Amino acid sequence: MMTDKTDNIRYVDYIVVVHGIGEQRINETILPVINRIAELRHGKIRPDLKEIISLGMITSQTGKPFKTQDGKPSYADCYPWCEFDQIPQKKPKNPDELKTFYGEHSESGRNLRFVDMHWADIMQENFADVGEPVKKWADGLVARLELRLKKGDLPDNEQWILPILYRLEEAMVTIQALMSIKTPGVSDEIFNKYLGDVQIYGEYSSVRGHAVNRFHKLFRKIEDEHVKLHRLDEKYYNAKRNQYIKPRYTILSHSLGTVMALDSLMYAHISTKILDRDDFYPNVPFIQYQTEKVKDKPYFGDYWIQNVDSWITLGSPIDKFLTLWWNNYKYLGLVGEEIPPYFIPENLPKIKHFNYCDEQDPVGHSLDLLRARPVYHRYFECIEDCVYNRYAVPGAAHVDYWTDTELFKRILDNTIDGHKKNVKKVDLIETQKDFAYKEGIYSKILFFTYFFFPIIGTLIGTLGFTSAFLAGEGLTTLIISVAIFVITIYVTLRFIKLMIWWRQVLKIKRLEDTKHREMKQGKAANWFHILIRILIGFHTIGAFMYIPEFALNHKAPEGGDDTILVFVTAIIVTIIVHYKFRTIKEKILINGQEEMLDVSGKMTSIFGGMLALLVLVLYYFDVNFLKDLMGLEPSYHVSFAAYFGISAVLWFYTLACLLSAKNALKVMMPVQNTDNAAVASSIANSSSPSANAHTTTV
Repeated sequence: MMTDKTDNIRYVDYIVVVHGIGEQRINETILPVINRIAELRHGKIRPDLKEIISLGMITSQTGKPFKTQDGKPSYADCYPWCEFDQIPQKKPKNPDELKTFYGEHSESGRNLRFVDMHWADIMQENFADVGEPVKKWADGLVARLELRLKKGDLPDNEQWILPILYRLEEAMVTIQALMSIKTPGVSDEIFNKYLGDVQIYGEYSSVRGHAVNRFHKLFRKIEDEHVKLHRLDEKYYNAKRNQYIKPRYTILSHSLGTVMALDSLMYAHISTKILDRDDFYPNVPFIQYQTEKVKDKPYFGDYWIQNVDSWITLGSPIDKFLTLWWNNYKYLGLVGEEIPPYFIPENLPKIKHFNYCDEQDPVGHSLDLLRARPVYHRYFECIEDCVYNRYAVPGAAHVDYWTDTELFKRILDNTIDGHKKNVKKVDLIETQKDFAYKEGIYSKILFFTYFFFPIIGTLIGTLGFTSAFLAGEGLTTLIISVAIFVITIYVTLRFIKLMIWWRQVLKIKRLEDTKHREMKQGKAANWFHILIRILIGFHTIGAFMYIPEFALNHKAPEGGDDTILVFVTAIIVTIIVHYKFRTIKEKILINGQEEMLDVSGKMTSIFGGMLALLVLVLYYFDVNFLKDLMGLEPSYHVSFAAYFGISAVLWFYTLACLLSAKNALKVMMPVQNTDNAAVASSIANSSSPSANAHTTTV
């Protein structure tokens, strides 16, 4: 029999995809993966090639689970992978030499094999029993973190999470309340079936054990079917061919699936001897993890874990889980301490880890806190931890990975096609610059972060205000219009605050390897500061020109005295708003102490006051040029007065939030000025981040 040292080894590559939150159907997540890789193998990039593979074509190969008597799905009769002809494992030198890709079934093992790690049902079946409304569990989560902060147990580099949670909770609770009135079905889908998955995995420990158990069972099943199909012994040797045919796994995980994959891979390295000992170990063994097939093995991942070559994480919230549910991850050991004894010695090949995340994805980011745990470096080698700017729309960036062919090209180059190259981090630094920052995206990010919500809020708010003012005796129209106006302004203010705070956190979390981007985009940022001040000044001028013009020339609708009431109310609201935004005060927790950070937009307020004085002087001398020059009808004055008044308030608020976030985060979260390789050690050796100069871009 040949030995493992022989050159006569053939590898069969399996790409195992782990989905994130939501009602994922079986094989639904591997569908875009197969189509993207098929396009790349045939030298095509979207949208040149249409989607060839359908969900039915995949499930025709794998089968689907059947329901047992207790209503739970059973995967016993499912085949673990699908394989399609003309998606070769080896990258073709000339894609035109491949035959036309029709999505035909193959069992040769010469093509890439795709595996769906489906686990959505585990979370969904538990939410009805242990899930809570989003506000209730968010309040509990915040309370635990505040308590941890006051006790001095929350590290300095994690304190930024609290102000973000405050603003996120404000926005989410508001949206849920509004959606529950108009679209309760959609509200349930988002806040129970999506956010509920996060809650359940973080707070109901049985789900973690059940999910990890299914992950391990899937890999054992792949191993069994691999041996059976290729007629191998248990160590993958085919005597007839005198050849080893080994499985090689690339795990591609997304969102919450990255957290579950981390638990599964780490748990696979734990010694099964913990099952026979009385010693107390934090978090292990996992509740609901069935041990009948592994208790005689040396460790939980025997033998398949040795064949895991690469792990890719997309939009990963792992670091957030390590902060929000820190008690769940005591089994990994603490930063700066020795590796827990139940992890097996360092005698397995390290898994190459690649983390990718778009900066506009609110879920994921770099994984500094994970890499600060010593046990991570025993079993993983971080090849690339890349936070890039390729998608412009906030939130939507969390699912844009599946349509980004250039991202999949990078993944293939670094994993499946990079085996012979022995890809190292140093080889990726230069290519990362070209990949990470897509031309034109930065300006779009500025637009969505600082302009989109003020503009939309202004337009809808103007519509509501104008409609309310001109409603006359139509009481129903008046109530609806006022409701639209109030709700629009309320929601807009909260989203502006959330977007700006999150943007500032992302900017500070950037590492040394993004500085080339900072210099390139610094001019764009400076132009933004100029532009936002011009907008504030422009809308301030408009407000002080049209509001008096509206008051002098508009007549109340016939049959009512709404003009006086609305105008007096507007004056009172304007005074309150401008007083509030003259000196914004943000209440935050810093180092366990409650401090008031005074943030003042003094220069902008002085500028607006001078413009107001100028306009009042003009009116005092009866310089009524708007009516004379433009000849506008009185009804237009209502719309213009509302538009400029609302705009001025929202732009003042935007600038105030920007200044508030920048000043608060300077204290809470000094800029990290290290490269990716040094982050883990710097965090591990110090409880506080290094203080560096604050970046200037927005």
